[in-house]
Amino acid sequence: MISKEDYVTSKAGILLRYNGSFNLDKLYKKAKNWFNDFSYFFSEKQYKEKTKPEGNEIEIDFVGERKINDYIKFIIEVKLFITEVRKLSKDTYVGNFKANIVSKLDLDYDNKFQYNPFKKFLFFVYTNLIIKNKIEGVYEDKLYSEVLNFEDVLKEHLGLI
Repeated sequence: MISKEDYVTSKAGILLRYNGSFNLDKLYKKAKNWFNDFSYFFSEKQYKEKTKPEGNEIEIDFVGERKINDYIKFIIEVKLFITEVRKLSKDTYVGNFKANIVSKLDLDYDNKFQYNPFKKFLFFVYTNLIIKNKIEGVYEDKLYSEVLNFEDVLKEHLGLI
Protein backbone atom coordinates (compact mmCIF):
# COMPACT_ATOMS: atom_id res chain seq x y z
CA MET A 1 0.00 0.00 0.00
CA ILE A 2 1.33 3.41 -0.98
CA SER A 3 0.87 6.21 1.54
CA LYS A 4 1.13 9.99 1.21
CA GLU A 5 4.90 9.88 1.81
CA ASP A 6 6.29 7.12 -0.37
CA TYR A 7 9.92 6.49 0.59
CA VAL A 8 12.12 5.53 -2.35
CA THR A 9 15.16 4.92 -0.17
CA SER A 10 14.59 3.38 3.23
CA LYS A 11 13.57 5.84 5.94
CA ALA A 12 17.13 5.51 7.24
CA GLY A 13 18.41 6.58 3.82
CA ILE A 14 21.69 5.94 2.03
CA LEU A 15 24.73 6.44 4.24
CA LEU A 16 28.05 7.57 2.82
CA ARG A 17 31.13 7.57 5.07
CA TYR A 18 34.56 9.04 4.47
CA ASN A 19 37.55 9.83 6.64
CA GLY A 20 40.15 12.20 5.21
CA SER A 21 40.60 15.61 3.65
CA PHE A 22 37.99 17.46 1.60
CA ASN A 23 36.99 20.92 0.44
CA LEU A 24 33.70 21.61 2.24
CA ASP A 25 32.87 24.79 0.31
CA LYS A 26 33.40 23.10 -3.05
CA LEU A 27 31.39 20.05 -1.92
CA TYR A 28 28.49 22.27 -0.82
CA LYS A 29 28.57 24.19 -4.13
CA LYS A 30 28.62 20.95 -6.14
CA ALA A 31 25.62 19.67 -4.18
CA LYS A 32 23.71 22.92 -4.65
CA ASN A 33 24.56 23.02 -8.37
CA TRP A 34 23.38 19.44 -8.78
CA PHE A 35 19.99 20.37 -7.31
CA ASN A 36 19.78 23.40 -9.62
CA ASP A 37 20.79 21.33 -12.67
CA PHE A 38 18.01 18.83 -11.93
CA SER A 39 15.43 21.62 -11.36
CA TYR A 40 15.03 21.13 -7.62
CA PHE A 41 14.19 23.97 -5.26
CA PHE A 42 17.15 23.94 -2.85
CA SER A 43 16.87 25.07 0.76
CA GLU A 44 19.31 24.79 3.63
CA LYS A 45 17.44 23.76 6.76
CA GLN A 46 20.25 23.85 9.27
CA TYR A 47 23.91 24.72 9.73
CA LYS A 48 25.49 24.06 13.12
CA GLU A 49 29.10 24.14 14.12
CA LYS A 50 30.35 23.17 17.57
CA THR A 51 33.87 23.63 18.85
CA LYS A 52 35.25 20.55 20.58
CA PRO A 53 38.76 19.70 21.83
CA GLU A 54 39.18 16.77 19.41
CA GLY A 55 38.06 18.94 16.49
CA ASN A 56 34.97 20.83 15.43
CA GLU A 57 31.65 19.22 14.65
CA ILE A 58 29.65 20.45 11.64
CA GLU A 59 26.08 19.53 10.82
CA ILE A 60 24.42 20.72 7.61
CA ASP A 61 20.90 19.74 6.54
CA PHE A 62 19.43 20.68 3.18
CA VAL A 63 16.46 19.64 1.07
CA GLY A 64 15.69 19.61 -2.61
CA GLU A 65 12.09 19.58 -3.81
CA ARG A 66 10.76 19.31 -7.36
CA LYS A 67 7.13 19.30 -8.41
CA ILE A 68 6.58 16.66 -11.08
CA ASN A 69 2.89 17.38 -11.65
CA ASP A 70 -0.11 18.59 -9.63
CA TYR A 71 -0.03 15.42 -7.54
CA ILE A 72 3.58 14.27 -7.12
CA LYS A 73 6.64 16.00 -5.71
CA PHE A 74 10.18 14.56 -5.47
CA ILE A 75 11.97 15.25 -2.18
CA ILE A 76 15.64 14.58 -1.43
CA GLU A 77 16.83 15.30 2.12
CA VAL A 78 20.57 15.40 2.82
CA LYS A 79 22.25 15.51 6.22
CA LEU A 80 25.99 16.09 6.40
CA PHE A 81 27.57 15.30 9.75
CA ILE A 82 31.30 15.92 10.04
CA THR A 83 33.22 15.24 13.25
CA GLU A 84 36.80 15.86 14.38
CA VAL A 85 37.10 18.60 11.77
CA ARG A 86 40.40 20.40 11.51
CA LYS A 87 41.34 23.05 8.97
CA LEU A 88 44.42 22.14 6.92
CA SER A 89 44.48 25.19 4.66
CA LYS A 90 42.20 27.98 3.48
CA ASP A 91 39.76 25.61 1.74
CA THR A 92 40.77 22.15 2.91
CA TYR A 93 39.49 20.34 5.98
CA VAL A 94 40.15 16.91 7.42
CA GLY A 95 37.70 14.87 9.49
CA ASN A 96 35.14 12.09 9.65
CA PHE A 97 32.48 12.78 7.04
CA LYS A 98 29.02 11.21 6.96
CA ALA A 99 26.28 11.98 4.45
CA ASN A 100 22.77 10.61 4.83
CA ILE A 101 20.50 10.84 1.78
CA VAL A 102 16.76 10.16 2.08
CA SER A 103 14.37 10.39 -0.84
CA LYS A 104 10.62 10.16 -1.07
CA LEU A 105 7.64 11.01 -3.20
CA ASP A 106 5.16 13.41 -1.64
CA LEU A 107 1.80 12.40 -3.08
CA ASP A 108 -1.00 14.96 -2.98
CA TYR A 109 1.50 17.56 -1.77
CA ASP A 110 -1.20 20.27 -1.72
CA ASN A 111 -3.34 18.06 0.57
CA LYS A 112 -6.40 18.33 -1.64
CA PHE A 113 -7.44 14.79 -0.66
CA GLN A 114 -6.56 14.88 3.03
CA TYR A 115 -9.20 16.97 4.78
CA ASN A 116 -12.20 14.62 5.00
CA PRO A 117 -12.77 10.84 5.07
CA PHE A 118 -14.35 10.62 1.60
CA LYS A 119 -11.47 12.49 -0.04
CA LYS A 120 -8.98 10.29 1.84
CA PHE A 121 -10.78 7.27 0.41
CA LEU A 122 -10.46 8.79 -3.09
CA PHE A 123 -6.76 9.37 -2.43
CA PHE A 124 -6.35 5.72 -1.48
CA VAL A 125 -8.20 4.44 -4.55
CA TYR A 126 -6.40 6.78 -6.97
CA THR A 127 -2.96 6.10 -5.50
CA ASN A 128 -3.18 2.37 -4.86
CA LEU A 129 -5.37 1.22 -7.74
CA ILE A 130 -5.33 3.71 -10.59
CA ILE A 131 -1.75 5.06 -10.73
CA LYS A 132 0.09 2.57 -8.51
CA ASN A 133 1.98 0.97 -11.42
CA LYS A 134 3.09 4.36 -12.74
CA ILE A 135 4.24 5.46 -9.27
CA GLU A 136 6.27 2.29 -8.74
CA GLY A 137 7.46 1.80 -12.30
CA VAL A 138 8.20 5.35 -13.36
CA TYR A 139 8.37 7.91 -10.54
CA GLU A 140 10.12 5.80 -7.89
CA ASP A 141 12.66 4.56 -10.43
CA LYS A 142 13.34 8.08 -11.71
CA LEU A 143 13.86 9.50 -8.22
CA TYR A 144 16.06 6.59 -7.15
CA SER A 145 18.20 7.05 -10.26
CA GLU A 146 18.61 10.75 -9.42
CA VAL A 147 19.57 9.93 -5.82
CA LEU A 148 22.26 7.53 -7.03
CA ASN A 149 23.52 10.22 -9.40
CA PHE A 150 23.70 12.71 -6.49
CA GLU A 151 25.51 10.15 -4.34
CA ASP A 152 28.05 9.69 -7.17
CA VAL A 153 28.68 13.46 -7.21
CA LEU A 154 29.53 13.34 -3.49
CA LYS A 155 31.68 10.21 -3.91
CA GLU A 156 33.56 11.73 -6.85
CA HIS A 157 34.33 14.88 -4.88
CA LEU A 158 35.61 12.82 -1.96
CA GLY A 159 37.70 10.63 -4.26
CA LEU A 160 35.73 7.46 -3.56
CA ILE A 161 35.15 6.70 -7.26
